[in-house]
Amino acid sequence: MAVDTTVSRYRAALLQEAELEKRLIDARTERQICEKMLALRGGRSDDKSDNRIHAEELIAKHADRLEPSDWEMLDSEFCTTGEAARYTGLSATSIKRYCDRGDFATKRSSMKRRLISTVSLVEFMINGKTEETS
Repeated sequence: MAVDTTVSRYRAALLQEAELEKRLIDARTERQICEKMLALRGGRSDDKSDNRIHAEELIAKHADRLEPSDWEMLDSEFCTTGEAARYTGLSATSIKRYCDRGDFATKRSSMKRRLISTVSLVEFMINGKTEETS
């Protein structure tokens, strides 16, 4: 009888600890979202680029699906083809093909290098994850 009581108490303590861990993770995630939103709003609201506005909308809509690699990618507005390939796991050639098809928003640097919008990449990855799980 005493063993059952001890096991019950231990189980209750483990459940309570798990709930507290979940709350801590949720709080950390919420803090990251707030920090990212503050960083994106760093300039005056009328000085925001379309890319930054799109990033804010993406974060607001998909905050629960963003992973650490997504947050890192959103730290900058644009990335190179190689960075995009490493982030997505696709080849650089495939990334260029996607850009040529218009799947990723791009611009050219002063050196004529292709720069890819990180927001369009993260959105692509989120939509891919959604399609995989559906």
